[in-house]
Parts: sequence; C-alpha cells; structure tokens
Amino acid sequence: NPQDRGSCNGMPASEIKARYPDVWADPVSKRFPGGESLEDVLRRLMPTLVEIEQEMRPSMVVAPLSVLQVLYCYFTQKPVSDALKVSLRMHSVTEMRPDGADFIERTLTESNLLQLAKGGNA
Repeated sequence: NPQDRGSCNGMPASEIKARYPDVWADPVSKRFPGGESLEDVLRRLMPTLVEIEQEMRPSMVVAPLSVLQVLYCYFTQKPVSDALKVSLRMHSVTEMRPDGADFIERTLTESNLLQLAKGGNA
C-alpha cells in the first residue's frame, strides 16, 4: 500500500510544503496529519526487504511510488529522508543488480523492454 498521507492525500507537494513545513522538513519522524511517516512505511516494509535480500533469484517489485522511493533509498544506501525527492521514471523498470556491497542500477524504458522481448540487447 502507498504511504498514507492522511489529510494530505492528493495534495501537491508545493501545498504540503506550504501548509505543513515541519512534516516536509522531517518526513522520516513526522507523520502527515492523520497519516504515516516514512519511518512507518519503512517499518511496514521490513519483512518484504528481508525476503528480497534473502532471495537468490531475481525479484520484481510492483508497488506504489511512495513504496518504491523508500525501497530505492534502502538499496542505494541513501537516507530514507530523501525518499520524497527520489525521481523514478514512470512506465519503466529500474533494475538493481547486486555488485559486492553495492548495486548496479539501470532503467529499462518501454522501448528497451520491447527490444529485449524481441531477443535484442537493451
């Protein structure tokens, strides 16, 4: 499920920043009015994160943007406080391939995916 932004659901980021600057300044520990903080989302995702990390085969996660932003921060070792600033391309697949302690990242667009489906390299 996406992050519950309570009374801010559907509100543009600019309006949230103006009306609730304390929440926007510290989204990890401050909850949206009637909703969740990023810490709440991360806590909710922990069982899934453990499963993904223990899986030996490739995993695909299809989720709402807010969840993908938190997962992206986790796997790229960025602070979760940056999650609201993470820009993920719509209608694409972001591949995170393990490389030692880091991950190699590539974004596959619709045209890349069609090329792969036809047996080509993307």
